Amino acid sequence: MKKIVLATLGTALVLSASSCNKDILDENPTSVLTPAFLQTAQGVEAGVTGVYSGLRQVYGNDAATFTTEAGTDLWTTGISASSGLADYNTNDLTPAGDASHSFVWTSCYQKINAANGVLQYGPNAQGLTPTRLTQLLAEAKLLRAQYYFVLAQDFGDVPLYTNFIDSPTKDISRSPLADVYTQILKDLTESLATIADKPAQPGRVTRATALHLLAKVYLTRATSTAKQATDYQLAAQYAKELIDNQSRYGLGLEADPATVFAEGNENGKEVIFNAQFNNDATFTGLDGFNYVSGENVLNFQYRSRYDKLPNMARDVNNGRPFARHVVTPFLENSYILRDASGTALESGTALRTTDTRYSKWFTTVYYVNSNSPNANGGSTKAVIGDTAAWYPGRDLTAAQLARIASRTPYPYIVIQPSQYTTEYF
Repeated sequence: MKKIVLATLGTALVLSASSCNKDILDENPTSVLTPAFLQTAQGVEAGVTGVYSGLRQVYGNDAATFTTEAGTDLWTTGISASSGLADYNTNDLTPAGDASHSFVWTSCYQKINAANGVLQYGPNAQGLTPTRLTQLLAEAKLLRAQYYFVLAQDFGDVPLYTNFIDSPTKDISRSPLADVYTQILKDLTESLATIADKPAQPGRVTRATALHLLAKVYLTRATSTAKQATDYQLAAQYAKELIDNQSRYGLGLEADPATVFAEGNENGKEVIFNAQFNNDATFTGLDGFNYVSGENVLNFQYRSRYDKLPNMARDVNNGRPFARHVVTPFLENSYILRDASGTALESGTALRTTDTRYSKWFTTVYYVNSNSPNANGGSTKAVIGDTAAWYPGRDLTAAQLARIASRTPYPYIVIQPSQYTTEYF
């Protein structure tokens, strides 16, 4: 099997120092996860917190979206796609060949190793109640499964280890994808048996998270080379258990879809699993291009280049138009009302109007924020706050387009689905 150098030891760090005078340096590395520290209450708590912290690296920055979103049915390459996305076009997806994928690879293994340490040494910890210790171990096991799931989807066969590594090693080999999925499902199933129904604080994983991931992992494995005959059946079983017991887990659908992603509702009742961010620059940095910073730039990744539209300029309210990812027709068409056979029940001017999530989750109108003569060839007659561009989500009739074109004091831009580009979508 191909040998791979594990480039990081996760949160384990090997230090060596020598001196003839002990007064010069006498270290007690309590900030490092060591076997001894992981057998204390403080060590287990810190270890699990460390495992959670990796979610900020795997979700939220450029590297995260390049690795977890690109190449799916939902998103394709945008005009501003940079390191990472292009690799899907040249089959150059290797951790050594691209900084983005290498970063996600490294981040996952760092946190997997931290989870391994908690699970290997944590059961011997003193100072925690049995209930608390059981919960922390279940959380670590679930998160380890999640990190391996990311790796399995992105890289296929990957090194699989469940023991804590606290010294450098080159003796790492890829394990077959089937074995990786077996370990993922084992961790999730064992976690399911002991983890709490509801989170003790926002961001903590729960039994609902385990059910959701079990359904998702079985669905994903069903389309891989490791597929098993019962995968779809088991996916449906776990999904149904979650759906049928929403109230048990404190979950449910929001009455208004607009509130799902509303600021202030980041931990709403539709949230099963999320990564927590805050304003502390120590742990949530301010540079999304510096992957280690932990900044959340997801709100920029999917913005079209509105700043190039007439009478529009980049501003804070509309966000930074990175245009890294473009919505696919598959995702766009998922908001068309259909019957059980998949036949569309709406068309023409009614297309994508029944499902109100479309108009509430997608930006369909941009409003004039500049009437400067240099604002992308816009009109100096433009009124701040008036319509600058409309994305109707359907193709308009010739008569509708003519009415808009004759609008006074000036017309606005209409961008129909047939006119979408890697810049405008």
